[in-house]
Amino acid sequence: MTDTIELDDETALALAATRARRTLGDAPGLIAYARSLAIPSLGTMSDGMPRAASKEAPLPFRADAIDDTDDAYARLIQWVTNWSDRLQVNPPATVVVVWKRDGEEQGFRAEATPAGAGQLVQILVTWLLIRWEQILTDSAGPVFVDDVNDIFRTLFGKYPRAPRRPRDVNARQCPVCGEHAVGAVWLSEEVHDVRVQCEACSYEIPTKTYRQVLDWIG
Repeated sequence: MTDTIELDDETALALAATRARRTLGDAPGLIAYARSLAIPSLGTMSDGMPRAASKEAPLPFRADAIDDTDDAYARLIQWVTNWSDRLQVNPPATVVVVWKRDGEEQGFRAEATPAGAGQLVQILVTWLLIRWEQILTDSAGPVFVDDVNDIFRTLFGKYPRAPRRPRDVNARQCPVCGEHAVGAVWLSEEVHDVRVQCEACSYEIPTKTYRQVLDWIG
């Protein structure tokens, strides 16, 4: 945004919700990648068959990735449980697949593989996104939207090589290069600090209001 324009509450929530939805979409890949830094593959592939040791240099070992991803998963479980109660719908069956201590969710169970952890998060994310509109219209919606960013912000910064999942919706077509790659880029943690840019050619779409931003990324 090149102009300073007052951001009303409704538009601010719409921008924050767009960012939170994207964050949730990227979360399964992020969790799987981060845990792979701390849990060795033991030389096997997903089919369980042994493979020759890779000639590529191993990823740097990150013991903190276990604590970080455990915390994110526990908080996501808590939100899913909360929304299940508020919306009066059943939570996903996998909500019980969690390590607890003194009755409180702590994270993944010890046997969870990186891929398995990513799949568990994907189930939670899918459950939430199916009920996205209901969540946003609930009085607790704004708190949840803000907390999604808080849950995963540190992880995206610490584990930047995490693969990003394709977007749920087709990106808008760039008026310069023609690629369908136009989306939102947040420059900081502030929801208003956003620009609309083509991922293919880096062209920044001129926008003078936040409603124009939403028209491009909504």
